[in-house]
Amino acid sequence: MHTMETIRKLVFTMLLLACSLTAISQIKIMDKPKAEGLSVQKYDSLTNFEEKYYGQENPNYLGKMTYHHLIGQTILYCGSSFKKCRYGEYYNIETIVTKNNLPYLRLINKKTKQKIEITGISYNSQFVVQGHYEKIKQLYVGKKYVYKQSPFSSESTFYDIDTGNYATIYDGSVWTCIDIQVENRNDHKVHKYSPLLMVFQSNSHKKNIYCYFEAFYDMEEVSDREIPDSIVTNNYLVSKFGRKYGEAIANGRFEKGMTKAMIESFMGNQTGCSRSTSIIMKNGITTKTEKWVYKNKVFDEKGNPLVLTLFFDEKEKLSDWTIE
Repeated sequence: MHTMETIRKLVFTMLLLACSLTAISQIKIMDKPKAEGLSVQKYDSLTNFEEKYYGQENPNYLGKMTYHHLIGQTILYCGSSFKKCRYGEYYNIETIVTKNNLPYLRLINKKTKQKIEITGISYNSQFVVQGHYEKIKQLYVGKKYVYKQSPFSSESTFYDIDTGNYATIYDGSVWTCIDIQVENRNDHKVHKYSPLLMVFQSNSHKKNIYCYFEAFYDMEEVSDREIPDSIVTNNYLVSKFGRKYGEAIANGRFEKGMTKAMIESFMGNQTGCSRSTSIIMKNGITTKTEKWVYKNKVFDEKGNPLVLTLFFDEKEKLSDWTIE
């Protein structure tokens, strides 16, 4: 009897315990959601120094703009040397730290291994990211371009590589990008563009020219098949203006009898040119003449600006010119 009673009590206890365990197992504790780490956008080598939204997918978010996507990149400093960065030296971006709500770049000098922190300077105008330089060189060097002068250009975007003065090139001329270089800004030079320069060469122009990469918009890429032989051999100008004037324009030379359209084809639009008209009475005959004066378009061997004056007769053709 006692044994059966003991067994009943044991079974009852086990059932009670199982029920209590079942009740306990139904109580769930909700885990707190894990905070998502801030996402860093991948560096796009088509851009130099450029801020990105840090940890935000919404481009309309007015949040913090930083340079976290540049961490790990190698950069060249080409600005004016100061107590921290040195002209012509390479640095690795170790990390970005925030101080007083400003992003500081923690750099490691690749040569000396010294660590420095900088902020408050125009990064895009004084640094070049090595990956950006290599990408642009890969994309542009060796390719041919036709110059298409924009009627809305207020000034030339191309410069003579020897003097740094504005370069006069004619519409339809063919150029080859032969190099990508970095401008020396060690003389406190300030510019709205990055220091990246595109260097061009042409068979129809005596000197090489260059432009800032961000100002590269008047050149249209063409393949060898797309370039007619007439353009490559300067017969493009010959077919347009005749051999006498076409060859003169291709070589930047004036010839009496040139029309205004011929002059504008290699002197550019009216920017920097003042025009005046005169009426002359001779033997009772009224003659109309016109004078064009260009400043900062022609330079001597030392790069000093000269004044070019063109004279047109009553038939609106070039009759004479002076360079002073």
